[in-house]
Amino acid sequence: MKSLAFASIMLILSGYMSANQELSKQEPNLLQKAKIDFSLVTSGKTHPWQDKITLKKKGKYKVRVRYTFHTGKNSHWVALSLRKNPSLTTWYLNGKLIPVPLRGMRYKTIPGINPDLLKNSKNVLETIL
Repeated sequence: MKSLAFASIMLILSGYMSANQELSKQEPNLLQKAKIDFSLVTSGKTHPWQDKITLKKKGKYKVRVRYTFHTGKNSHWVALSLRKNPSLTTWYLNGKLIPVPLRGMRYKTIPGINPDLLKNSKNVLETIL
């Protein structure tokens, strides 16, 4: 289930670069060391967060996925991008909906996320499978 919920947040760093320097192609991944938790949703009720979920019966389930990660000061970040599974369309960062460029479209990467959505300490990224 973790592979289905794969996501990474990449940073676009502003810097004091000369005109002939290029941005590194390896942007930092904020979710690289994130703690991943799961919560089963049944009949509108959300169950406690767990590091894994075992489903005993076949069927369709709604599962909330939460990535908890920490950041430092983000004053030099121009934007964030979220690389994710295209079938997962709704994401929240610290309780706020991450906007997509065009609603109804499926994206592998959501570009241009405002870094002001980040806190300078603990951050939470969530979606529902």
